[in-house]
Amino acid sequence: MLGLGIRKNLRRRAVSVLDLVESALSDSPTVDAYVPPTAPPKPAATPQPVVAPAEPVVAAPRPSEPAAAVAATPAAADSAAPFTADELEVIFDDLVRPALNMDGGDLNLVKIDGHDIHVTLVGACQTCPSATITMKMGIQRLLEEEFPSWTGQIMQVDALI
Repeated sequence: MLGLGIRKNLRRRAVSVLDLVESALSDSPTVDAYVPPTAPPKPAATPQPVVAPAEPVVAAPRPSEPAAAVAATPAAADSAAPFTADELEVIFDDLVRPALNMDGGDLNLVKIDGHDIHVTLVGACQTCPSATITMKMGIQRLLEEEFPSWTGQIMQVDALI
């Protein structure tokens, strides 16, 4: 009998909670089906005026300078590397040497021959079997990122040169 009393009590409470919910819903304004807001109309496209491309500006030679001195020849521009030895040393000091020093090695810049860079590996790097991979995949790729116009190679040379 005790179970029947508990069920009646629960049913009564459930009905009272449902009545409260129904009265709360009836007091609030009713909401019909959801209607999404409409986007504002797009303004009409205005035609853009057609503009002729600007002519390139060419520097005229100064009266005191010959015309050949104003424009550099393409052959002279191709033979010069896009960097100096000082710029290379900065790149080596900041980015390359710390990695090589961690493994007990180092590198020295020997010379810049056109676009090619000649270096000497010293310490543990001198006899490392991965030195060629380090030079081509590591140092050369780093230099290609730093100097995108560089088309040369980095080469290992003996210390006697």
